[in-house]
Amino acid sequence: MDELKQSKTTSKSWSLARKRSAWLVSMCACASFLYMAVRVYEIHIEILLKNFSMVLLVALVVISFGFFVGWLMAFFRRPK
Repeated sequence: MDELKQSKTTSKSWSLARKRSAWLVSMCACASFLYMAVRVYEIHIEILLKNFSMVLLVALVVISFGFFVGWLMAFFRRPK
């Protein structure tokens, strides 16, 4: 019984370690891709930052709109 419990905790910690390492590898790959875009293709960092801020702004608008529509639906559907 204790062996089964120990193997479950070991597999959980191993799974967590694999998720963390996969996240780190993906972040390093993303950083190297951006570095390559700046160095090899001579894309200015200002352009990348401007585009990134536009993406964040549009995502914020879309999420806010979805939240507002959901709130309106809940407001009008509540029992009177």
